[in-house]
Amino acid sequence: MFLLQCLAIEGPKLDLDITLVFQTGVFLLILLFLNRFILKPYFRASEAREALTTGARQEAQTLQEKTSTAQGDYLKRRQKAYGEAEVLRKEQVSAARTEAAAHLNQTRQMIQQEMLQKQAQLEDNLRASREKSARDVEMVSKTIADKLLA
Repeated sequence: MFLLQCLAIEGPKLDLDITLVFQTGVFLLILLFLNRFILKPYFRASEAREALTTGARQEAQTLQEKTSTAQGDYLKRRQKAYGEAEVLRKEQVSAARTEAAAHLNQTRQMIQQEMLQKQAQLEDNLRASREKSARDVEMVSKTIADKLLA
């Protein structure tokens, strides 16, 4: 029976009168006002911002590609410069070694000449000393012989 009573209860009835027309008109006016002064400017600004963002992204991508290209060129030029520098370094080291060897040979020759001159000088001094010693020995032996015989 309770169930029958619950089903028998009717909800409020909707009366269609002038207030419904008035409320619908106010709703449409507010909707037009909001659409014209708030929604359309908001959507235009949103689209403009999206266009700027898209343009900035494309520009960033272009700059990234240019940067990658420039970096690749830089690495190639740097590698080439390192190669050229290495070739120049090897040439200079080779030239320095050749010059050092020539200077060393020149110094050896000068020292060898000096040694030969000093050796000749020593031989001359030795010969002169031997001759003097031989004369001194001869003179001393004559003096001793004279003293022994006298």
